Amino acid sequence: MIGYIISGIFRGTDTISLLDPAMGTGNLLTALYNQLHNTLNLTPSISGIENDDAMFELAADSVEIQHIHAELFHEDTIQNVLAPVVDVAVSDLPIGYYPIDENAKGFATHSENGHSYVHHLLIEFAMDHVKKGGFGLFLVPSQLFQTDEAKQLLKWMQGKVYLQGLLNLPGELFQNTAAQKAILILQNAGHDAKQVDPVMLGEFPSFKDQKAFAQFLTEIDAWEAQDLK
Repeated sequence: MIGYIISGIFRGTDTISLLDPAMGTGNLLTALYNQLHNTLNLTPSISGIENDDAMFELAADSVEIQHIHAELFHEDTIQNVLAPVVDVAVSDLPIGYYPIDENAKGFATHSENGHSYVHHLLIEFAMDHVKKGGFGLFLVPSQLFQTDEAKQLLKWMQGKVYLQGLLNLPGELFQNTAAQKAILILQNAGHDAKQVDPVMLGEFPSFKDQKAFAQFLTEIDAWEAQDLK
C-alpha cells in the first residue's frame, strides 16, 4: 500500500530517491524498490540506516542478492547520521523509548521529562532529510496523536510539515486495537506544497473484501488527484 501511494504521487517522474532511517533487514526498502521499478519504470535510488549488527548484515546481503544498488549506513540514526536528502522517507518505525537522553536533546520532538519516543525522533530525522515538498510515509501506532507525548510531535509539525493522511490498516491484522498500526503521510512545506482538503483519514477495509478494497483505492486515487506533488 505504501508503494501504491508513492506510485500515484510520483507518476510521470523520471527519478525517485528513498531513505529508511530504521531499515531493519531492508525488507520495506527492497520491496518498494522492486514495486516502484515496475510501476514507474525507473530505477529508484535507495538509502537505509540501521544500528543493529545482525539486521544490518541481513539488509546488506539482501540488496546484494537482488543486485540492488543501495547506500547503507551502519549507525545509530539519532546520533545525527550524514544521510542524503531524498524525495521520500519511508519506515516501519520501531516503537518505544530511546535510551540515550543526551543524543535526543537536539531534536524538537524530544521529551522534556525522561526518555523520548524513538518513533517521534525518527519521524523528525526523516523529514529533515526530505526535500522541500517531499513526503514521508511511516507505519506508526494508530493512536500516535492520542498520547501525552504527542504534544511535542504536534508542536514540531506546525509550520514545518503537512499532515496529508492517516490510514489505519485493517483491524483484523492485529490482536487488539492497542496494537493497530496506520500509514502516516506527511509532506514537507515548500515548493508549492499545501495542506490537502480534506486530509485522507480512514481505515483500509478487509483485504478479503475485494469490492470494498477496490473502492478504497479509488478514494486514494481521488485524493492524490489534488496535485500533491
